[in-house]
Amino acid sequence: MSGVVVEGVTGTGKSQTIRALLARVGMRDAVLVPEEETLGELMDEELGDAAMPPAAKLWRLDRVLARVRTSSDERFVLERFHPTYYALMGDWPLVSPIDEELAARGFRLVLLTVAVDALAARSLHRVDRAGTSWTSEMVATFGSEEAALAAIAASQDKRIEALGRTRMPWLRVDTTDMRWDGHAGEIETFLGRA
Repeated sequence: MSGVVVEGVTGTGKSQTIRALLARVGMRDAVLVPEEETLGELMDEELGDAAMPPAAKLWRLDRVLARVRTSSDERFVLERFHPTYYALMGDWPLVSPIDEELAARGFRLVLLTVAVDALAARSLHRVDRAGTSWTSEMVATFGSEEAALAAIAASQDKRIEALGRTRMPWLRVDTTDMRWDGHAGEIETFLGRA
């Protein structure tokens, strides 16, 4: 196995789950590529640039893939990847070659989801971002709290839809209960490292 993509909308617990996963004996040597490298400022920069060709907006993914291609023995944990781009850009054929390459390299996909009625607390009014402008910026971006929540739910739905399109083996984990170590155990078992 070359690695795993850990996906999910904001607030699903990607960081906590990945931290718990990497603490497990069988995963301690895995290389984490955080969302700062896989997603960066895509939403604030490239997505708003109508003149930029869609394929050019995948440059971060291309850079990470180049690193994966040159590694012969590293196992990677990619925090967000092409399913996020699909959710944001809505074009599966654009990201399909990336999916096919990861599948050929033995990657697996894990999608973290939360119950729709928990999205307000987990994704919009995030406790870990209290005292920041996170919620007000999300509301300003979408025009209202209701519209922001609808956008988050739609983004989660697009990622769920991606499970039906991917060629990678996949696992969907409901993290509503926030049992990070338990969720990491599910993922470790799925990866065959238990």
